[in-house]
Amino acid sequence: SKSPFTTFIDDADVAKMRHKAMQSPHSDFLTLCNVYDGFRDACNVSENAGRTYCRSNYLSYSALREIRDSRKQYLDLLCTNGFADRRLFMPADEVGAGGASGNRGRRQFDETQLCQSRFNAYGHQREVIHLVVAAGLFPNVASLVKAPGSAMKDFTMWHRRNERLYFHSSSVNGKLQTARDLWVIFHEKFGTANRVSISTTCFIHPFCLILFGNHVAIDHLHRKVVVDGWMEIKMAAQTGALLRSLRDEIDAILLQGRMGTMQRSDPKHRGKSESDDQVDRLVRGIVQIVSSSD
Repeated sequence: SKSPFTTFIDDADVAKMRHKAMQSPHSDFLTLCNVYDGFRDACNVSENAGRTYCRSNYLSYSALREIRDSRKQYLDLLCTNGFADRRLFMPADEVGAGGASGNRGRRQFDETQLCQSRFNAYGHQREVIHLVVAAGLFPNVASLVKAPGSAMKDFTMWHRRNERLYFHSSSVNGKLQTARDLWVIFHEKFGTANRVSISTTCFIHPFCLILFGNHVAIDHLHRKVVVDGWMEIKMAAQTGALLRSLRDEIDAILLQGRMGTMQRSDPKHRGKSESDDQVDRLVRGIVQIVSSSD
């Protein structure tokens, strides 16, 4: 889909200022969240208010409406595949009319109920949003490498050790002068005559790589974990083994998702089940891990 950001030649400076006010430090993804949250809040007043919000902030109404429709489709897929209960997000009149099983009600979601539900308990936590982004975009990963003994302002960025990358100027990280984190997730990569650039980027916790990488090897001798043969993360072997077992537990719960939905749709299994409590405990553990300092 196209970018929600628009510019006009006559008002380029004003548009740039409005867009900058929505930026989230070091994260294009959270910047997009800020843009959409403002659009959603405006549309909750009226659709015309949503259009006014877009005009005032030099945003594309059609692009944001497309994002809204995609969100509904994605939530419908999550419900269909067992990872959420659509009855918790539907307007009361839709539920009462049997909308949960009818075609008309499948995508009639109440955004306010969605934001307040337990499925969105960590929806405003930076590290969790980046964790989900990493899971979806993996293996679009880049590593920042600094020269021994130098400050983090003297870094180069690489993908798979042999492809040097640069932040594109359209990214909030395009003018990055210094960095604390060493790992970057990116959405787009494109080349020019002089360099390969990435846009729509954010920094991620290194543990995300272990949780969602394809192959995780523990190097006991050198106290590091190697993901997919090139992503090296310094840590104790015991910590690496613990994270790998946590990853196995995530895979098991994902495979059980559809079964969980079948049970919740049965009147005998209304309310939270034992598996729901297991998922909640696992999620709390993951959030605690990725929210910790490196």
